[in-house]
Amino acid sequence: MAIFSNSVVALATGGVLLNVTLPTAPTISAAVDNGDQDSITVTVVGTGTIQLYYRLRNGTTWTTGNTRSGNGDITETGLDDANWYEFYITDTINSVESTPSAITMAHLAGVGDTTIETALFTILDGDADTEAIVGARIYPAIVYQTADLPAVTFQQISGARTHTAGGPISLANPRFQVNCWAETYAESRQLAETVRKCLDGYSGTVNTRAIDNIALDNELDTFKWIDSKKVYGKMLDFIVWFHEAT
Repeated sequence: MAIFSNSVVALATGGVLLNVTLPTAPTISAAVDNGDQDSITVTVVGTGTIQLYYRLRNGTTWTTGNTRSGNGDITETGLDDANWYEFYITDTINSVESTPSAITMAHLAGVGDTTIETALFTILDGDADTEAIVGARIYPAIVYQTADLPAVTFQQISGARTHTAGGPISLANPRFQVNCWAETYAESRQLAETVRKCLDGYSGTVNTRAIDNIALDNELDTFKWIDSKKVYGKMLDFIVWFHEAT
């Protein structure tokens, strides 16, 4: 039986009431696309039997995945490509299951997955300096209240396209906002500088998507409260010039 609580629970065993201390919640240190359009490997830190749960992003039902003993990797196969997945884990020791870990997201690329959003994620995810700060914590639009920090979120703010008298010419220049979240202002600023260096002035082809130029247009400080704790953010607005299908 799974038991979720904050610290100590009471179990009735053979008519005797026992106090049982819950195991410490495990953590997910990485969730990585294996590049086969089928599987994602989740790296976990725990001491007992680690159980993986997953679902499509914003789905309503969690699926019970694979397990392992202690620290290491859990690979989940049979996933649908070109989708974002959410993961969490629990740690069971002596038949007592811990509270859940923070939820982590990972993107499973697919054949023909050439959206500009996937291209931006791929650029950030492949940057060694950004990875050194946030690891795999790069998410579309939202970051969970229980997520570890620092983290990066990205979202489209507006969309613009170039037209001539003859109609559209397949050149788009939407505005994307990249938000850099951290527990301190200094960490948020450092992360923002790293993201700026990664994206500002970028041009190239990503997943067959031709990007003419990414230009930093604006930046702004922000913050939010999470469970009475202040989280600092730096909002970077980029104009992304790219060619889309006609």
